[in-house]
Amino acid sequence: MEYKLEFNSSSKICTIHISGKLLSPQDSIKLQHIAAEQYSKHKYRLFLIDLTQAEIITQTMSAFETGNPKEDLAKKLKKLKGAFLYSEITSHENFFENVAVNRGFKIKVFDKHEEAAAWLKHDSISTGEAFK
Repeated sequence: MEYKLEFNSSSKICTIHISGKLLSPQDSIKLQHIAAEQYSKHKYRLFLIDLTQAEIITQTMSAFETGNPKEDLAKKLKKLKGAFLYSEITSHENFFENVAVNRGFKIKVFDKHEEAAAWLKHDSISTGEAFK
C-alpha cells in the first residue's frame, strides 16, 4: 500500500490517496493511525480516504475489525469524520460502514467524490461543535 496526504485549507479536508494493494485489516488499521496522527499534529478533523486507485484485499471479518478499532485508537478516531471513497460500493463496504457507525464513528462510504466532500463539509464539524 502506498499513500499520499493532501490538505485543502479552504475546505479543511485532508485527503489520503491510497494506491497499490491494501491488505485489510492491517493496512486499514495503519490508515487509522495515520489519520489519528494528522489530528494530533495538525488538528485535521475531516478526512477523505480515496481508495479508488487501490486493490483492496479483504474478507468480512476484516471489515468488522476495521470498523471496530481498539479502545485507545477509537478514542482519537471518534474526534474525526471520515468519508471513504470507493470505485464501487459493495455489501462489504456497507458492512464496514454499519459496524463503524454502530460503534459511534462518523464515517460514510461513497462512490462519488462530490458527494463525499459535501457530506464531510455538512454541519459544523470543522469547528468541532459536532464532537461536543
